[in-house]
Amino acid sequence: MKFTRGTRHIRIRAGGDGFESERVYPLSPCSHSLHEPQSILSCDYAGSIWRLHPVQWRSARTGGSDMHPGSGAEWDYDLWGMVLLNVIIFGFFVWGGLRPRKPREWRSFGLVAGFILALFAEMYGFPLTIYILTATVWPALGGSDPFFHLNGHLLGTVLGLPLVGKILICIIGGIIAMYGIILMWNSWRQIHEVQGSLVTEGAYALVRHPQYLGLGLFILGLLIQWPTLLSILMAPLLLIRYVSLSRKEEAEMQMLFGAAYESYRLEIPAIIPRRRSGAGTGPVDTQSVSIPGSG
Repeated sequence: MKFTRGTRHIRIRAGGDGFESERVYPLSPCSHSLHEPQSILSCDYAGSIWRLHPVQWRSARTGGSDMHPGSGAEWDYDLWGMVLLNVIIFGFFVWGGLRPRKPREWRSFGLVAGFILALFAEMYGFPLTIYILTATVWPALGGSDPFFHLNGHLLGTVLGLPLVGKILICIIGGIIAMYGIILMWNSWRQIHEVQGSLVTEGAYALVRHPQYLGLGLFILGLLIQWPTLLSILMAPLLLIRYVSLSRKEEAEMQMLFGAAYESYRLEIPAIIPRRRSGAGTGPVDTQSVSIPGSG
């Protein structure tokens, strides 16, 4: 065991069998940037009393190549090119599935874009959520190497799954997210292929707003794959926003389609599918009326 006291922190390091572990205790007050591991969200100052705060537990194979600066821990972030690439790709996919046109639709899409940016910024750029967890509950979770990328699949880390389990969670989340994107695109294609009729077939026979169901699945898949504090807070706000948007769209559809849309609305749920009884209300009569928006 090696004990090192710096001017602003104390570092206790132990190792053996090819592994090295360390616990860092910063001294308050805190004047370092978040990029320095000894200052992670835990410094305080009470009068003239200097305190020690356990921040995080890190384990890493000694001699690794990609290390967090000054920590000896695996560091798989600061990949801002990957952040930009994923924001562009997934932003385009979601835009293509929603195709916003009206100002209110663009405002709602702006929230989705913010969600995508916040999530991928933590996934590949700066892992704020993991920083906070390492400063609080990471040792209690039994986690090691918090900045090793696969450990960022926090659902697997919380459940104590091995790396194979975390990879499986990544795959499951990715499949759900991609299915949501496909559902959004197919639903949009159905609307714009008919050009003037009320769509009641395909995905629209399951829910009245399959594009928003697809968006919900996309958000759910990303939260399973890589949950962050900010994305968890943003997700319900996004869903509330699009539920509100769907109600405004339905008021317009009611005015344009009249009884035909009312019959469809009474038979088909809005966003969440449900098991339908064998009876039903029969086929929905359609009218040659242009459709005002997506959904």
